Amino acid sequence: QNEEYFTSKALETLYFNGLALVSLGIECPPRKKFGIRWKPEGETSRLMKRKEAGMLSEAWNHIMQKDVLIWSSSFQGSQVFLSRGIVPGSPRDLFDLLWDSERTSEYNEYCVGRSDVLIIENSKDISTDRAIKVVKSETRVPYTSFSAVICTVMYGSALVTNNDDNTGKSYIIVGRSLTSGRAGFHTNNEGVEHNQKNEIRWSVNLLRAVPDQAALTELVTFSQINSSMIPQFLAHRVGIAAVNKCFKSIRIREREFNN
Repeated sequence: QNEEYFTSKALETLYFNGLALVSLGIECPPRKKFGIRWKPEGETSRLMKRKEAGMLSEAWNHIMQKDVLIWSSSFQGSQVFLSRGIVPGSPRDLFDLLWDSERTSEYNEYCVGRSDVLIIENSKDISTDRAIKVVKSETRVPYTSFSAVICTVMYGSALVTNNDDNTGKSYIIVGRSLTSGRAGFHTNNEGVEHNQKNEIRWSVNLLRAVPDQAALTELVTFSQINSSMIPQFLAHRVGIAAVNKCFKSIRIREREFNN
């Protein structure tokens, strides 16, 4: 009983910590918190100046369907990234896509494979409950010949109900890497394993309903990458590339699906 109690508390803490981190991206620009000083990347500064000049929300939403706001920083000795943009599809549709381990190739070309290794809670209705599982994934590292094998606990839940149907709900998926067995190992292009520390400490996706737009989702992401197999400057480049590629792939996939 004590073991179940502490496990439940640990998972709740995981959820609330993940929610606190990704919620930094709800404000534009993100507020300083937890000692994180955010630096805008790419076109983010230019876009924010246009928004602060008094752009109407309809025009801003149109821009956010094409562009991505990205901020970066250092936190606990590793790279962190915060991003925000609007993608096609309802929050529930996007949740189903990101949660299903058999569909990772639809939006993540760097993922060699992902499988569910342990189902902790399997919700029959995610709109009113939570789902928790442990997954094992292998991911190619951009700009290198390496791939990393990582185990991650994933916590998925609905947040706020605005309507009676699923299109009015917002969802969150919190991911936290685990150190277990071969997790953290990576291989080079010759298949040789190296036991260096590789983690995606946090991978949090907040799927927010867009007011009066049931077929759109505002996607806010927070990720923290810690890797000993690539230098910090390359980790920064990899993180930015991964964020941009994810938004681009989801947008292309949803538009092709809807057409």
